[in-house]
Amino acid sequence: LDVGCGAGRLAIMCAKFAKQVDAFDFSHGAISIAQKIAELTQTKNVNFFVGNLEKLVLTNKRYDLVTMSEVIEHVSEPVLSLKQISKLLKKNGILILSCPNFNNFRGYTYMTLLKLFDLPMSLADLRQVNHNDIENWSSEAGFKLKKCIGALYGFGWDEKGVNDMIERVPKAISDKQLKIKCHYEP
Repeated sequence: LDVGCGAGRLAIMCAKFAKQVDAFDFSHGAISIAQKIAELTQTKNVNFFVGNLEKLVLTNKRYDLVTMSEVIEHVSEPVLSLKQISKLLKKNGILILSCPNFNNFRGYTYMTLLKLFDLPMSLADLRQVNHNDIENWSSEAGFKLKKCIGALYGFGWDEKGVNDMIERVPKAISDKQLKIKCHYEP
């Protein structure tokens, strides 16, 4: 099961190795794209549908593996979502969860602006996640955490990260309707 599958890339990749893959997202548009990609790639063992965890738990269907990639930062109640996922796993089933790590320059800047000015850098992200959050949420949801790994990559530290901030900060100020002039010249 791929939770929050978006356009279905991960689910289609998993379908190459699995007998059957189910994947859902709340976005009708994303599911439409995923279904088209599955059709174009002749991937027949993947089932895409619009849905949510609450309704899926009621189906009593259980999975060997659940993936949740780049979703946990968007859910309002991470522990509740993880508890729902645990109900979808077979005994000894595995959850693979990935999310952006904000323990870097960009994340620290984002959090500073959020705390000082209530200025979110993304209207879709409800929180900035780090490994401590994952460890705590996993424990609270009853998961046995096997491994928590991360990668330190250049984007958070290099020119691309700086340019991302130059674009995002004025937009966030505008979205928040703050009366702050933001101008940058390299």
